[in-house]
Amino acid sequence: MNVLHDTYTEAQLQRLAARYAAEVTMTDRWIGHVLAQMDVMSLWENTMVVLISDHGTHLGEHKRTGKHSVRGWAEPWPLYEEVTHIPLLVYVPGGGLKRRVRALAQPPDLMPTVLDICGVAGPEMHGHSWLPLLTGERRANWDVVYSSRHTPPEGVNDMSPSYCMATTPKWTYVCAESGHQAELYDMTSDPGQGRNVAAEHPRICGRLQRDAIAFLREQGATEPYVDRFL
Repeated sequence: MNVLHDTYTEAQLQRLAARYAAEVTMTDRWIGHVLAQMDVMSLWENTMVVLISDHGTHLGEHKRTGKHSVRGWAEPWPLYEEVTHIPLLVYVPGGGLKRRVRALAQPPDLMPTVLDICGVAGPEMHGHSWLPLLTGERRANWDVVYSSRHTPPEGVNDMSPSYCMATTPKWTYVCAESGHQAELYDMTSDPGQGRNVAAEHPRICGRLQRDAIAFLREQGATEPYVDRFL
């Protein structure tokens, strides 16, 4: 499935979308079975439930199908919303936590959240607990979050590399790097990420690029790898 969309006819793309919808329906049904069993076993009073996914998939959007690039560094793919904007539903026993939170969140936040809710002190972690968001004590944990395909310490991944993405509540930025121009999308007016406005907002691009470089260094990226973004 990880190919450019023109590999398929329009009818085949529609079939891909239908099969994906069927898989989502099947998943929904079996999650329902799990939740029904929690009713049977009276587990809601002492059980936290988190529903999360690892990634989504392109079904023709951005001229792609699948979840990641297939030609290595010859053609990395940006991690657009279809892949990185994943489901997240959290249930915590007790009252006062039923709310919809629009703050940025990411998978590394899950472990500190579970420890926080269980009252367990954990080690220093990159993630932040969602509990203050659920209680309304805090409105946001992150000003910006980053997405990219993992690369080993030497900064080379020939299997399925991606471009580095920076996401804020308003913007999604595809970092400029060797061989790739910056992309910037206004998520309030263009949630489908169809219009690149990087040329119209050079200051925003510059700030997000600098922030991404600082993040890479903070995470231990090697300087030869960081050099691709300078």
